[in-house]
Amino acid sequence: MSDFYVKILIKGFQNRDLGFEDIYKLGNWAYELCPDDPNIQEVYRFSQELKDIENLMKSDRFDEAVHRAKYSQHDSIRYYVADFFINTLLKGIKNRDLSFDLIQQLGGWAYELCPDEPAFQETYHSLKIS
Repeated sequence: MSDFYVKILIKGFQNRDLGFEDIYKLGNWAYELCPDDPNIQEVYRFSQELKDIENLMKSDRFDEAVHRAKYSQHDSIRYYVADFFINTLLKGIKNRDLSFDLIQQLGGWAYELCPDEPAFQETYHSLKIS
């Protein structure tokens, strides 16, 4: 059963279908089922780290969250958090509900995490971030 949770987590993570909380819950459930499995332990640590980053953001401690993600041993955490910032700023632009300064800040944080990510280059260029 834990493998089932891990497969859902990996597929949902790769497809960007899962939010921070979903990833945390799936990692936690898999760990509860198989706490001695080394692969499950790694998934659990990964999900815990992402949850810690989300908690920092919820506490309006974005600089700390970015720092934590930037120095994560998991490249996928850096990408996930940067992608979250990019998607948030794009939605804000579309809905016209974010200030220009906040859009710039979100873009700057994404750049700090993934400056060379090809998928983000158009956004960086549009915001004149480099």
